[in-house]
Amino acid sequence: MRIGGKLSVGIVALLVLAALSLNTLFGRFLESFLIEHAHAGLIRQVRLATLRCADLLDRERPQRIAADLGGLLEVRVTLIAQDGIVLGDSRVDGSNIAELENHADRPEIIDARAGGYGQSLRFSDTLGLDMLYVAGPVPGHPGVVLRLAIPMRELHDSQGALRAALWVTAFGVLLAVLAVSYMLSRVLIRHIRYLTHVVQAMADGDLSHRPEVTGLSVHEIRDLAYGLNDLRAQTQERIEQVVADNFRLEAVMANISEAIMVTKPNGRIRMTNPRFGRLFGTGDMVLSGRMPIEVVRNNSVEEAVTETLSSMEGRVLEIVLPGVLDRNLDVHVAPILQGGMCTGSVTVFYDISEIRRLEQVRKDFVANVSHEMRTPLTSIKGCAATLADGALDDPEAARRFVDSINAHSGRLHALVDDLLDLSYLESDLMTIEHLAVDLGSVIASARDTVSSQAIEKQIEIVGELKDGIQAEGDSGLILQAIINLLDNAIKYTEEGGTIQVHAGIGGIPDPGNTPYASPESGPDTVGRSEGQQVYVEVSDNGIGIPSEALPRIFERFYRVDRGRSRTLGGTGLGLAIVRNIVEAHGQRAYVRSVLGQGTTFGITLSAVHSVER
Repeated sequence: MRIGGKLSVGIVALLVLAALSLNTLFGRFLESFLIEHAHAGLIRQVRLATLRCADLLDRERPQRIAADLGGLLEVRVTLIAQDGIVLGDSRVDGSNIAELENHADRPEIIDARAGGYGQSLRFSDTLGLDMLYVAGPVPGHPGVVLRLAIPMRELHDSQGALRAALWVTAFGVLLAVLAVSYMLSRVLIRHIRYLTHVVQAMADGDLSHRPEVTGLSVHEIRDLAYGLNDLRAQTQERIEQVVADNFRLEAVMANISEAIMVTKPNGRIRMTNPRFGRLFGTGDMVLSGRMPIEVVRNNSVEEAVTETLSSMEGRVLEIVLPGVLDRNLDVHVAPILQGGMCTGSVTVFYDISEIRRLEQVRKDFVANVSHEMRTPLTSIKGCAATLADGALDDPEAARRFVDSINAHSGRLHALVDDLLDLSYLESDLMTIEHLAVDLGSVIASARDTVSSQAIEKQIEIVGELKDGIQAEGDSGLILQAIINLLDNAIKYTEEGGTIQVHAGIGGIPDPGNTPYASPESGPDTVGRSEGQQVYVEVSDNGIGIPSEALPRIFERFYRVDRGRSRTLGGTGLGLAIVRNIVEAHGQRAYVRSVLGQGTTFGITLSAVHSVER
């Protein structure tokens, strides 16, 4: 039922209940009022009638007097003698007076003879009606009583007429109230419907509807409209705040470097960030609602999330994701607490693969350095001990041991120098002077530096150098890189061999079908045009390098043949230094080799633009 119908029914029920209650109360009051009013009127009439009767009793018969007074007063008039015998009655024929009962025991008669006026409301056996009686003594006639009576039917008729008038009035008031309530309910309903429309629009997310207050005539409805306006403004402000927070959260989640996974209280995924998708290769897969094990593929993460949700305590663990390159992940799982309840969990995946790789590199480096130093130190200690034991007395033996000490100490010196150079190149203290470097002059200086080694092995160094080739960089570092390449070529070229040095403008020459490798960590040259680069290559016709060793050839302490390398006196750091020098210039080092035919090492450098023009 609509509110208008409810209001109308309620008002009608209330009015009907009020009318019934009023009718009951008013009926009793009206009956009492009419009886009291009739009693007072009869007393006044009795007083006048007794005076009139006193004058007439000496001259008129009692029956005549009763009849005359009854006709005059329009009531029943009865005269009773001292002994209770009825002397006259206006409603009884004179011939039947003697048949009336004795009235000496009537209540009103007894009260009247007691010196006052008596009254009684009772049923009349003579007339067969309920009658109201009032009696009074007749002055000058002791014991004679005049009684007046009216039937209660007249009072009831008057009461009925008044009640009918009351019901008609009540019905009219009911109709008027219904009409007024209908008009008021229509106004109220119109306002409520309008506000309902506004609230429904707000519930649908449309906060542009502002309740108009000026057209609302009901004060309470107007207050409600003001309240809705405040609610709309607060809701809009909070929604804008939530939207802004969501944008900020999405921006943070999208740009944060760690993978994040948020789960619901039941352990299923609620949301992830883009880094999570890239880390676990989910692509466009919908992750919401899935279990972590379906995506992470690791039982430890699933168990950590479950334990965190149940115990409301965080967990930390490390997992390894298998693949072409294994990934080490440091996983932190924390509960999301709200009101003392766990409403979910957030898991952060830190990619510590590089940290673990660097730790392994550090371990390998320490092991390699220790190994490289142990051999010469052991030899030096052994030679020194032998000399101390008496070899000094043998000039030939002493000379041999001193030469060995000198050779091994030189090897240690070279190793320490290379370590210092490598440490400097990898530190933040290194600065590069970006100047124009004439490659012809640098290569000539490098040839002069290693010429004694080449002459010792009867190796010829030839070069194809174009005039005016200039590179941009640090001349000292470029010189060191070329010296290391020439030194490496001399070590692994047989006596009487040939080493070629070639410099050119443009990109790396096409290696054909020969194996090619460059350090993985080196910068790429994609996007550079040939006119922006120069290159230097050192080629030998030595023993060559197996193809499986090419990817690791620029690593520290890596040797294809460890025994041969130590015999040749290498530290295992020369090519690593070359790689670091070139990478510091934003370029790369590369190698081409065929086992048994020779090897070509090369570096690229930025060309000086003025030279290119």
